[in-house]
Amino acid sequence: MTDKEKLFAPLPPDAVPVADLKEFAEDVAYQFGYKIGYNGRLHIGTGGLSTLEWAFDILGWDDPHPYPEGECEWEGCREYASCGTPTAEGYKRVCGKHLAEYRKRANDERTI
Repeated sequence: MTDKEKLFAPLPPDAVPVADLKEFAEDVAYQFGYKIGYNGRLHIGTGGLSTLEWAFDILGWDDPHPYPEGECEWEGCREYASCGTPTAEGYKRVCGKHLAEYRKRANDERTI
């Protein structure tokens, strides 16, 4: 039996509930998936790693999978939001480039 056949085989009564398995697979995909630009938007991909491929299969995701919630919140930026900062508009998740811009603006406002 292949891994994929095992994945879709009937589960024994004492197996992990499907909802828990999907939640775990999603956590694995978001934590360890490769953040990549694809068709002008942020996506996550498996990078050919079998554990991530299995997680994507469990979730029914294409590889790469769109990841708009991981994008920088700076208007028009589609980079991965690897940082966060409080702003006048509330907390923002931003890329490193725009974190520096927010900090520069905050410093400029304090010196005025």
